[in-house]
Amino acid sequence: KPLLFATGKRRSDMCGLAALAHVLQGLESRFVSTITTRSSTAERDDPSHGKPIKTMASSVLLWFRDDLSREAARDYWQGGHAQLVARNPALEDYRQHHFSAQCGGLWPELASVETVIPERRRIDGMPEVRLKGVISTMLHSAYGRRVLADEVNVFKRTILYATMPGGGRWFRSGYGQPVGARCVVLMRRREGVKAADFERFIHEELSPCLDATPGVLELRTQVFMAWKEGMWNSPDVQHDNPADDQFHASLVI
Repeated sequence: KPLLFATGKRRSDMCGLAALAHVLQGLESRFVSTITTRSSTAERDDPSHGKPIKTMASSVLLWFRDDLSREAARDYWQGGHAQLVARNPALEDYRQHHFSAQCGGLWPELASVETVIPERRRIDGMPEVRLKGVISTMLHSAYGRRVLADEVNVFKRTILYATMPGGGRWFRSGYGQPVGARCVVLMRRREGVKAADFERFIHEELSPCLDATPGVLELRTQVFMAWKEGMWNSPDVQHDNPADDQFHASLVI
């Protein structure tokens, strides 16, 4: 069930939000429901109550085809398409986040920061993937090609963002926890802010503040490489991604 994102006045809440106002230009948050598959290794690597785990990861922003009902598109995505993805031995963990069609944005208003989800670019969902590594991904590239070929059956637009090795963090996996609601936050780096400073802020300032907030059971971050269409160019599917719409990091909480 969708629940309101916590916006209390606890010191740990305000720590992250105050810092965010000075660094980020654009931010979106969405209600999500989640479907998860994982390897046994991913479960053993649960970082809860310990230091965050560095990961190599990716996120794909998805828009459903206009000629499919939302229910039909979601059924296929979590059914036949998910089975194709889950067979890839290069994946350590695969999660589908199905976004609400009505949510307008849950993050508290911040001066000079975009916090409202624009209707013209409303995203329908996002798979969150943890990869085993560069070599494994290359060795099993045939699985990726099968997924690309299948996208046209359900999606009209897909946009892949990926991290460098070690560019993601798992603070809390959420495994075995009674998670009642999840939020996906997409973040855009303010113009003039160096990429290294932005990554340090996400991993070392904002995320630890959120991790220390009571009630948080799941927390993962990704800081993306520069977007390139050729990284995920499935046939007969749109991949338009103007510079003003591009994101530089994601946070799942």
